[in-house]
Amino acid sequence: MLLPRLLPFAAAGLLALCLATPAVAATPYSLAGDFSQTTNPNGVWSFTQGNVALGRFLPSTPSAVLADGYWGVGSNLAADTPWVARAAVNGAAAPPSSNNDFLAGDIIIHSTNFSAGDSVFVRWTAPAAGSIDFNASTWYAQRPLDRAVDVFVTLGSTVLGSASLNNTIGRSNAVTFAGAALPVSAGTVLSFEFRTSVGQPFGTISGLSETVLFTAAPIPEPASLAMLFSGILSLGVIARRRSGAPVARA
Repeated sequence: MLLPRLLPFAAAGLLALCLATPAVAATPYSLAGDFSQTTNPNGVWSFTQGNVALGRFLPSTPSAVLADGYWGVGSNLAADTPWVARAAVNGAAAPPSSNNDFLAGDIIIHSTNFSAGDSVFVRWTAPAAGSIDFNASTWYAQRPLDRAVDVFVTLGSTVLGSASLNNTIGRSNAVTFAGAALPVSAGTVLSFEFRTSVGQPFGTISGLSETVLFTAAPIPEPASLAMLFSGILSLGVIARRRSGAPVARA
């Protein structure tokens, strides 16, 4: 009979999509390693105040830590906040900071002074559909001062975690966040928001280390799709025969 011969063919077509789809290599991203001194957004990374991209500035007064410049809203470090930078020297080279505040190459973020507008965001945007694994740590990076900042981690509209940082939380005992096999669509944003804590008149500096491993959703090969469609067609023929409906013939 025809039906027993069609069943293996239909099953093979459906199975081919899984067996013949090529594996997709994961792409690693590093906030510090990918940091650009010339472009924002830089690929998947962006630094914003609210939804507005930060501009490029050099400090109006000399700063060994920010000698390479920073992304911010102005050149006055005391008044123009927020800003995001890659530290040019270890904290110990810029007293009263210490190496438990930051090391050269760390990404440091100054939150917005309380009455100066929206929070500062570090954003990673998915380049395509797939999944991500991420690891991050954040800490208070201005420990000579007694201030506070709240950190919120979101993926799309989902809050993944939060923390409050103060001068008891240094680089050596940073708060960590992680996620594995989290599904994303093209344009989904993994966001770290640094928001000056309520009651604090001034923002403060935090450190952020973040890596993201992105795996794109696999794209079936054309041959696999052809077998899949053939299998679906065969299953349709089988269903019609079992229901007694006439099957059209070429």
